[in-house]
Amino acid sequence: MEWKKPVHKINQAFFSEEPSWYWGLFVLLFSLITMRYVSNKDISIIHSHIYHALPLFDFFHIPNPYKAKNFLESFLPFSISLEAFFNSLKLVFIISLIFSFLGLFQKFFILLSLIGFFLFNGYLYGYIRTADDPKVYHSANIVCFILLIWLMAPKNSLWTAFFWIRNFFKIGKNWKIKYYFTYPKWPRLLVILTIGLAYFGSFYCKFMTSGFQWINGYTLQSVLLKAQHIKPLSYGGWLAEQNFYLIWFLNISVWLFQSTAFIGMFIKKTRLIYAVMGIVFHVGVLLFMGILFVPFHYFYVVFVPEFYLFFINFKFFIRKFIGSK
Repeated sequence: MEWKKPVHKINQAFFSEEPSWYWGLFVLLFSLITMRYVSNKDISIIHSHIYHALPLFDFFHIPNPYKAKNFLESFLPFSISLEAFFNSLKLVFIISLIFSFLGLFQKFFILLSLIGFFLFNGYLYGYIRTADDPKVYHSANIVCFILLIWLMAPKNSLWTAFFWIRNFFKIGKNWKIKYYFTYPKWPRLLVILTIGLAYFGSFYCKFMTSGFQWINGYTLQSVLLKAQHIKPLSYGGWLAEQNFYLIWFLNISVWLFQSTAFIGMFIKKTRLIYAVMGIVFHVGVLLFMGILFVPFHYFYVVFVPEFYLFFINFKFFIRKFIGSK
């Protein structure tokens, strides 16, 4: 038997192709989810909080919203409010995403949407955070990473309006559409890896701040009681009163899931299992802590193909099982 180098398997797993709708459907749903997140974001907080530039903004010398607004006004015949400045960043992001689906200058508009979201979200968190807290939560900054992956990914013509307008009269006339039915795996796998690394980031923060004390059971119990106080509608207090060994088991389970998610989600054989674990995790966090990681948990739509294949295989198994009887 001829020995094959491991790199061949890596190339097959990462650089081979899969059905075009896997990536296309994710990009479409990701855009709709993120546009809704941005359009619904309340910026009234800017009137009562001091702005603290994010470290990355300081590094690139990006001016604060007041200076940026004044710079914009120098090109306009009228003055704008700070709220209008934020809304203009919203508009840039939303319009850019819409134009990216037209297919004309797609990379340019994806880049513009990345810049628009980076500035809007960065300025927004500049008001929410304090000078002593430089963190930006992964539930928001993961959007930038996904947009960057989309920017680097090959163009998926099948999911652009211009492609269908241009080829409308060719449909059914020996049109070689099969060429567009496949798409490289690596952009979707990078998104999955990004989601897994976000969980690993949570594990890393817990480990660096509390070490193994975080999984002693008492930590989660105190967090649940605190959640019950802050969010009375959550069931954190009820869970905290249950058997301590149950709390301890859940504590360790969360730690193990977050520390291995980037591996489990990336490997094809365990991807669906970890996707289900992640969904259960977020449902539990919502019920017992009242925390909704918008828009982070919605990006689980990247696992739709895995759930679809599981459903198809399960249906085939049931039919075969019934038929054998």
